[in-house]
Amino acid sequence: MSTPATVPHVYASALIEAAEEAGQRESVVAEAAMLAESVAASPELIATLAGGGRPRAKVREALRTIFAERLSPLLVDFLCLLANRGRLEALPAILRTLVLLEEQRLGIVRVVVSTATPADEIVRRSVESSLKRVLGLGTRIDWQVDEGLVAGLSLRYGDTLIDGSARRRLRDARAAIRSAPLALVELEEGDAA
Repeated sequence: MSTPATVPHVYASALIEAAEEAGQRESVVAEAAMLAESVAASPELIATLAGGGRPRAKVREALRTIFAERLSPLLVDFLCLLANRGRLEALPAILRTLVLLEEQRLGIVRVVVSTATPADEIVRRSVESSLKRVLGLGTRIDWQVDEGLVAGLSLRYGDTLIDGSARRRLRDARAAIRSAPLALVELEEGDAA
């Protein structure tokens, strides 16, 4: 089942608001970020709890058993709320959205830099320095290797993609060649074609 884009935003905003009212914003956001990593590493946990037609009371009981010692009561109650409303499968998206909302509030810009091969330290420092100069000191960089790039790199932050990869350059060159007008050339007798 797919989750509409607004669902994660509504629940993430509600959790942030509840944490703010309880004076626990920083700790709940930190716990949510940690939980997001755990859920990403073990997606089968949420799939098992959310699926299978288990009674919601049993799911809530399982959530409390699993998380009572690890998370704040506010976050455990939030997980139970999601279970009650049949939205537990949206938890990964909700947690990602919560982290992004908090980063926006703090002025943090997360940039994903993709390279064809692992970038060495000199390239990393150069790219990081340039990005911080342009986007601000709150820039956080996530490095990825995308072997499909051939060479070069691409940057993605928010809705912006800057593609400086060889793959894009080759695609642009192919498009230019395909769209170029064909010229008819008359050959003189004896010229090689």
